Amino acid sequence: MKYIKTLFATAAILSAASACPQQMSQLTKAIFSAYEETLREDPKDYITLYRRAVEYYRLDMYANALDDVEAAIKYTPAKEADLLMHEYSLMSDIYIQLEDNSKALEAVNKALTINPKSYSDLYRKGNIYLAMKDADNAYSTFQSMIRLKSRSQEAFFGMAKASALKGSTEEANQLLEEMKNVDSTSALTYCRIGEVYHDLGEMEKSVVNYLTAISLGDDIQRPFAGLEQVARENYDAFSRGFDFAESKNSGNSFMSYIRAAICANTGHLNDAYSVYRKLAQSEDVSASTLTRAAHVCLSLNKLDEAKTYADKAISMQPTADAYLVKSAVELANNSPATGLLFASKAYSSANPDTQSLMAMAKAAIAQGDAKAATDALNEAVLIDAEAVDALLLRAYVKRYMQNDNSGANGDLQRAANTQADRLP
Repeated sequence: MKYIKTLFATAAILSAASACPQQMSQLTKAIFSAYEETLREDPKDYITLYRRAVEYYRLDMYANALDDVEAAIKYTPAKEADLLMHEYSLMSDIYIQLEDNSKALEAVNKALTINPKSYSDLYRKGNIYLAMKDADNAYSTFQSMIRLKSRSQEAFFGMAKASALKGSTEEANQLLEEMKNVDSTSALTYCRIGEVYHDLGEMEKSVVNYLTAISLGDDIQRPFAGLEQVARENYDAFSRGFDFAESKNSGNSFMSYIRAAICANTGHLNDAYSVYRKLAQSEDVSASTLTRAAHVCLSLNKLDEAKTYADKAISMQPTADAYLVKSAVELANNSPATGLLFASKAYSSANPDTQSLMAMAKAAIAQGDAKAATDALNEAVLIDAEAVDALLLRAYVKRYMQNDNSGANGDLQRAANTQADRLP
């Protein structure tokens, strides 16, 4: 049971509707202020430019990172060969994120010109070739890594993926055995094997290996994402693979938690409901499981069960998530006053966030209280200026409850601009 908290944190991340740049912490803002001060004094300080580029990259601010690393390369003297290599490697990573594989390849080749024996850059180059669907060059690049490390699992993994891309199933399977021979007890090994089986179209084997990876390691984010990908692409194969794994691990409730979360995340709500219903009856059921069960029941309009699970979750551990699903259930039951009560409890139980404020706004709208709804939505937008749902809901309130068409149009335009900024 020790992985449950990690699992649901991962599931929440993976089921997010869209990705956006990370928010800067106060410490990060202070670091950037120090960088800016240093660069005001010396705009050609290539070390600071490189460090700031790394920080921008970490925050998913790739355009800013690219500007800084280009400037760093421009000002870095030729004698600083090691730093130049790292700068070109970072540039390659940035272009990978920007999905410009040609420029990513050009940058990593420059890094390899400086140090042809850079293991990480060879691996980076092989993966760029894979992204470009160039199986032959990918294979030869990964193969060259073996000269640097004879038992390189990364090399065998890359070669296996290249073989899968070429349709060479037998060779890919031989390389999977080589990977196991390098390390048969590592979670990463089985996660990588799961990815190769996915590439080969052997989805059931992919599922089994992802589950093996989860059973061996504390970090489940990568195999969980792999399982979810299989479920989205071929749900029948996902189910068969999971059934087989469960038949070999009877009584392992942790696998049920994984299955329920993935079924819910991929829209297979009836299957998620069946699993959560069984989990909810166990003696050691957690409040977080009951909360997720309530969400699924709410989506299926099983309001009585949703209310039961939400109430039990709150009695066990009154979290913001439990209060929020309780609020949603009460709104669905046409009890907006009670819905507002639990939305307010969610707001009070944690740092103010857009979810609790949105719940308060919805309850206020159901009561016909435009002012209270607007107040909650104004605060939501102050917390997150790019909270599209809050902007859209505020536009609804302005147009249909306050007859403010101009204000509604302003919010709609702002939401549209925000959505456009988030496109890749």
